[in-house]
Amino acid sequence: MAKDSNGKDRELKKRIEADNYMSCAVRECYASFRNIIKILVQGDREKEVIEYIFLEVDKHVEDGDLLIEYKMSFLPSLYDHFVRLIKYLLENKQTDRDQVVILFQDMLENISVDQTARSIAYGKGVRDGCTIKPGS
Repeated sequence: MAKDSNGKDRELKKRIEADNYMSCAVRECYASFRNIIKILVQGDREKEVIEYIFLEVDKHVEDGDLLIEYKMSFLPSLYDHFVRLIKYLLENKQTDRDQVVILFQDMLENISVDQTARSIAYGKGVRDGCTIKPGS
């Protein structure tokens, strides 16, 4: 839905809010995604990066400029990775642990590429390899 809104937050917001069920579904999906990721991520630095990403997304959703700040071209890939992650979690096999780690890395890479492009476009630069530290 985001990629079909032609980069216009207002249009996306209007499409989502036009149907109360859609609005609830989008909010619930995002909250579930956020909770699952936050529960699964281990390591202090990794948790810090994930928290920063979610805070940035939440801020731009609230400000109504999410699509201005971020290209949503990574969403289809992020969606595919998340569906695969859920399948691994439902199967709950120890042998899939490495695949889950790879999925997390791929998801972070998808988001980081967009964030890196945004940072370069705004002349902020990039630190720590892929993301800007909180407070920078």
